[in-house]
Amino acid sequence: MAPVSDSPVAETASNARPETSRAPRRTFGFSLPALGRRPKTQPAAATVQAPLQRLEQFSARHAQAQAQAQAQAQAQAQASEPARVTLAQLMRAPEHPTLADLMRADDEARAPSAPAPAPVRTEAAPAARPKTFGKLAPGPKIDCMADTLTSMHRLDDQQVSQITEALGMGPAAAPGRERDAQLKAAGKLLRAPLDLDPPMPDSASIGRTQFGRGMPPDVLASLSRAARAANCFIGERQVTGPDGKTVNMLQVHFENRADQEDEPLASQPDSASFVAVQRLAARFAEALSPILRTDDKEYRIEYVACLRAQGGSADVFADQLARQMPMTYRPARTELTSRHYMDATIRASRLFSLLPEGEREKLVRAAHVAHMVWDEKIGTDEHGNQRLEVRVMFGGTQNMRDVGQAFSSIGQSVGKVFKANHEAAVLVAKAVEDAYGKGRNVKFDFIAGGSMGGASAQLFAAAVESRVKLYDPAPLILFDPQLPNETQARHAIKDGKLGYDYAKPRGIAITLDYAERSRKSLMGRMKGLGFKSPGLVRLKLGLSAYDRTKTLPDGGTELRPPRTSGPPGMGYHADPGLYRMAINRFTGLVGLRR
Repeated sequence: MAPVSDSPVAETASNARPETSRAPRRTFGFSLPALGRRPKTQPAAATVQAPLQRLEQFSARHAQAQAQAQAQAQAQAQASEPARVTLAQLMRAPEHPTLADLMRADDEARAPSAPAPAPVRTEAAPAARPKTFGKLAPGPKIDCMADTLTSMHRLDDQQVSQITEALGMGPAAAPGRERDAQLKAAGKLLRAPLDLDPPMPDSASIGRTQFGRGMPPDVLASLSRAARAANCFIGERQVTGPDGKTVNMLQVHFENRADQEDEPLASQPDSASFVAVQRLAARFAEALSPILRTDDKEYRIEYVACLRAQGGSADVFADQLARQMPMTYRPARTELTSRHYMDATIRASRLFSLLPEGEREKLVRAAHVAHMVWDEKIGTDEHGNQRLEVRVMFGGTQNMRDVGQAFSSIGQSVGKVFKANHEAAVLVAKAVEDAYGKGRNVKFDFIAGGSMGGASAQLFAAAVESRVKLYDPAPLILFDPQLPNETQARHAIKDGKLGYDYAKPRGIAITLDYAERSRKSLMGRMKGLGFKSPGLVRLKLGLSAYDRTKTLPDGGTELRPPRTSGPPGMGYHADPGLYRMAINRFTGLVGLRR
């Protein structure tokens, strides 16, 4: 079958001018032969009058319908394009009605009116489908390599707006005090992830555990004071045995700086740190006493962790607890690691207390695989209302599973780490939605990450925001991030009810380079391989010859040129000190040190 444009019907088209090729208008004179009149004959008036009246009525109705159709066509044309009025139209005089016109109007008034045309139903055009992640345009780039001393205060209005919008602060404010305050807040936000210490639950978190809720208020208060004095934080999880019996497992952690001294704490019974741990053991034994407890739960100490493997606070606590109460077991002692901080923070979280126990432990396991650090505190909004302020940080490659994740990213698959990241994001979104439903406000100050953690942060934010509408935007702050592939970007928003726009201003991606020994960053290499960074403002900062601090054998320090860090071929990728110096200069906190 020939295509429509090649139809042979085109061969029968008239070659006459458009005006002469149209069908003639059906006027009164043209209709006479159809009524049977022979040429040059004059019919009687009585025999022609009735047909003429019917013909006039038909012509009038036809003219009325044609006029309505022309009016609709003219209205549509005016809606799409403004009509042009010619000089001839302005000078044209109105036509005077004739006697025939008046008689025809009288006949039309007596005749039944023509039915009004059916209304045309118009439907809104479907919204344009968003482009796939791989076809989105990259975000803007601000290159500060020409001048190491470039400050955000010296950028033009467009560049300032790119940064402030990416950080969720809206367009650049007018120059003056308002602009200075906006840039000060932006600089503080850019520096914040590098100043984030490992979060540690405070002593008040004991009251949010089942262990704390099951003791009298005075016992809880004394235990919280003792834990604060000993720099101790406590976690709790539930374990169900093969017999179906549930036991609440307690984890005791000591961040006691005395454990970092040369002399072990166990050999210093008269020190203030030893006495603080001893007092905590006594309060702990009191809180575990079945006589004082108000619940019927069974509790067991899973482990005691501290900064020293032997002779530290963990050993002192276990020994003192055994003296205060009879124990059929001896708790395990272990060295305090970053995982203990992360697990305890999630278990003691105010937000995640809204999740069931099983889902909370599922989140703990997923966060461990994804290297997610969760930190929260109580703050206030601009109206003085209380809200929960959250900071999320994702770590980079740390084990062989993470190495496998890198190959998965190159091979256009999701990978185990990013699947765990997605699992954590789904649970976080559920908790945030529950908090909103209870009238609580949750604000993400930032979601940050470096290297592989940079991709984790992007996918986490997409997964959360595709499931719950946040009251405030969650800006991304990334340090030479790995870029997600299209499969990972689609997987992040899978089953999300809101969708997610990767092309919107989402955050800042910071990379470093040293002009004297220029090297490509991880982000630069991935962009060269075709990976995309839509919605991210790439901020390329320059390093100076004095940004690295070298510690000398005598304990002194010396300023040196920067060195490459991280895996080979990734440039100045993984040194937090270099990022801190470059960002401090860019935000105007310090100048160039020499």
